[in-house]
Amino acid sequence: MKKLLAVLGVVGVSVLVVGCPSFPSACDYGGCLDADGSTSETGPGPDVSIPDAGPDSNVPNPPGCESVKEPLKNPEKCFTDEVWAFVSPNGNDANPGTKAQPYKTIGKALEGAKPLIVACEGTYGESLGIGRTVGLYGGVACDFGKAGGATAIASGKAVGLTASQGAVTLNGVNVTATDAATAGESSVGVLAESGVVLTVIGGTVTAGAGAAGGAGTTGTNYDVALDASDPKIKGNNASGNMGGAKQTCAALCAEAPAVAVEGGEGGVGGGTGGAPGGDGKTVVAGSEAFGKGGTYQTVPVPACGNGIQGVAGRAANGGAGATTPGSVEGGKWQVSRGASGETARPGQGGGGGSGGASAAVGGGGGGGCGGCGGAKGQGGQSGGSSFGVLSLGATVTLENVTVKAGAGGKGGAGSAGQTGQAGGLAGSQAGAGIGCPGGSGGQGGQGGGGGGGAGGHSVAVAYSGTKPTQKSVTAEPATAAAKGGDPGSTGAGATAATAGADGKTAAELSL
Repeated sequence: MKKLLAVLGVVGVSVLVVGCPSFPSACDYGGCLDADGSTSETGPGPDVSIPDAGPDSNVPNPPGCESVKEPLKNPEKCFTDEVWAFVSPNGNDANPGTKAQPYKTIGKALEGAKPLIVACEGTYGESLGIGRTVGLYGGVACDFGKAGGATAIASGKAVGLTASQGAVTLNGVNVTATDAATAGESSVGVLAESGVVLTVIGGTVTAGAGAAGGAGTTGTNYDVALDASDPKIKGNNASGNMGGAKQTCAALCAEAPAVAVEGGEGGVGGGTGGAPGGDGKTVVAGSEAFGKGGTYQTVPVPACGNGIQGVAGRAANGGAGATTPGSVEGGKWQVSRGASGETARPGQGGGGGSGGASAAVGGGGGGGCGGCGGAKGQGGQSGGSSFGVLSLGATVTLENVTVKAGAGGKGGAGSAGQTGQAGGLAGSQAGAGIGCPGGSGGQGGQGGGGGGGAGGHSVAVAYSGTKPTQKSVTAEPATAAAKGGDPGSTGAGATAATAGADGKTAAELSL
C-alpha cells in the first residue's frame, strides 16, 4: 500500500489550488493509505496544530465512483463524506466538515483523520502546520459538483509549505512564499524534510527573494576611554635622583596576545655619568623590537640618553570570504558567514631614559606601555537563498509543475579590523636638562578585516540526499546571481580579507 502525501506545515505563503486538476489519490496508489498525524508549527491566521490522526485507514473507491483519482468525472459519487473532508471559505470550523457543512479552514480539516481534503475555490487566510499522511486537492467549485477557479491560501511567511512527516500529495496547488525579511533568511516555496515522500502534480511553486546578509561587527580589544596619559599605561616619572619605576602594564588587552608590554625603568642619576635606562619589554619571540633604554654619553659632550620609543605592533591578517551561502546541517539549511580576521599584536614598551650626572635630580623617566592590538573584524553573513522546492533528505516527485525561484540575497560585508591602541606616553625626567625622558610605547597594530558573506542562491529545485524525480517540470530561477559581500579593511603589510563568492542561479542544485 502506497501512502498519499501528507500536506505539511504551510508557513506563511500564498497557495493557489488551480482548477481542473487530475486528482491522483489513494486509489491511484493501490486503494489504501496510512494516517499517522502529528503536530507542527503554525503561523499567522487561524493557526492550527495537527494531533495524531489515529490508526491506518483504508480508502476504497466510494460506490459508483470509478476512481477517487478523478473525482470530477462523477463528483456526486466520488466526493463522499466517508472519504473526503470538505473546506470552503464560506464554511464554519464548528461544522462537521461534510459536503453540506464544510469547514472554513484547511487547518481544521487536517486535525481530523480523513485521508483526502478538498478545498473549494476562494481565499484562505491561514498558515498550516501538518505532520500526517494526507492528500490536498483544489480547483473545485464550492458546490463540490464541478471544476472551479483557483483556491488561495495566504499567510505571508517566507516558507510556503513544509512537509515534515509521512506522504504528502499536492495536486493542482500553487504555492507562493513571500520574500524573506530577516537578515540572511531564505525563502522556500515547498520544503520537504528528511524521510518525507512528497509528490507535486500540476500547479506552480514560487519562492520569494532571499534577504540580504547582515554585516559583520567589530568589538574592541581594549578600553577605548583609556588615553595615552593614563597612569595605567604612561611611563613613570623620575623622582629626584631615582629613575621612574618600571611600568608593569597590567594585561589590559581583551584578546590574546594580551601580554603585558612593559616600559623600561628610568636610570639613576649621579656621579660623572648616570645609569642607563632599562629596556622596554617585547611580547613574544620573533615579534617587533622593544624600545631600548637610553644610555649616558660622554662624547661629543656629556649628556644623558633618551629612552627609545617601542615599535608599533604588526597589522593582523584578514579573513577569507564565504565560498557558499550555507550548508545542510542536522537536516536544516544553515546560513554561512565569512571568516573573521585576526586580532593584531600589541605595540612594544618604550625604553627608560638614562640618568643624568646630577646625584640630586638626575633620574631618568620610565618608558610607556605598548598599546593593545586592534580587535579582529567579523565576517559578513551570507545572503538568504531562494529555493522553489527544497528537499532535505526527502523523496520528491515533481510532475507538470512550474517551479520559480526569486533573487538570492546579497552577502553581508565583513567589518574592518579595529585600529590599535596608542602606546603610553613617556615618563619625564627629574631635572630639566639633567636626566632624560623615557620612550613612549608603540601603538598596537590594526586588527584584520572580516571576509564577506556569500551571495544567496536562486535555485528552482535544490536537494540534499536523493535527487528529485522531475517529469515535465519548468524551472525558472533568477536571471542574475546575488553578489558576495565586500571584505573589511585590513592594515598595511597584512594579508587582506577577501569578498564573499557570488551565489548561484540554477534549475537544479545538489547542496
